[in-house]
Amino acid sequence: MNVPTKEDLKPPTLAAMAELGDDASIHQIHDQVVSFMGLSRNVSRSTLLTSRLNAARIELRDGKPPLILNRRRGYWSLTSKGRRIFRNMIPKDEDLMAPTLDAISELSENSTYGADNDAIHDRVVDVKGLPSFLVKYKSENADNPLIHSRINTAKTKLRKAGLIESRKRGYWSLAARRISVDQNFGREQWTLDLTDKPRPSAVRIESGNRNRVILEEVVEKPDGTKTTRRAIFEIDDMDAAETVRRFVAGDRLQLPGRRR
Repeated sequence: MNVPTKEDLKPPTLAAMAELGDDASIHQIHDQVVSFMGLSRNVSRSTLLTSRLNAARIELRDGKPPLILNRRRGYWSLTSKGRRIFRNMIPKDEDLMAPTLDAISELSENSTYGADNDAIHDRVVDVKGLPSFLVKYKSENADNPLIHSRINTAKTKLRKAGLIESRKRGYWSLAARRISVDQNFGREQWTLDLTDKPRPSAVRIESGNRNRVILEEVVEKPDGTKTTRRAIFEIDDMDAAETVRRFVAGDRLQLPGRRR
């Protein structure tokens, strides 16, 4: 019988109390942890599990600072610190954008319509190595797990930035964008390849009627002289422009003509 250790039980205990809300009973916490961790019937009924859950709660309560408390016998609540620590265990949508883009890139490669939502979700969860209790956790009164909502938000930001598109409801694929290059390279149009990784020397945003995300790098011309190559995105939405800037800074986009 494989009973989780006391340390392994602490995070799902915090998750259980976050989902159950204030004044969760010992029995409610026990059942929620069992559900989160997918424990077998034999394990769920074992006295060893009960003992280790009790020990986990005591250490969470007596820690400095305390993460949980019991205002009345048999009922437990998260402290503000405990709630904050638990919420920080779940990746924010900004942290999910890169793995979401990677998942869409890989899963849509040989698909007519692109990658479907469930496949994207499963791939991101797998890449991030999220334990089952974080995958299953729902905020109070929420219909879907929180990680599901955050992956959806990541996809929305990627779409607003013009990095992905949906040609059929529930399916996503990479969206090719067009970018212009300065006169040193002939003012021609290039296709942005999202699967390559650049090393731009500078990335910035200029705000105006349209936000311009500008990538710059110094390159050597055939005659040996150096010049600055510049690629420009023009995007209406400032949040979307910032998303593109972050991806560029994080080696997510490719300057035209430069492959590594």
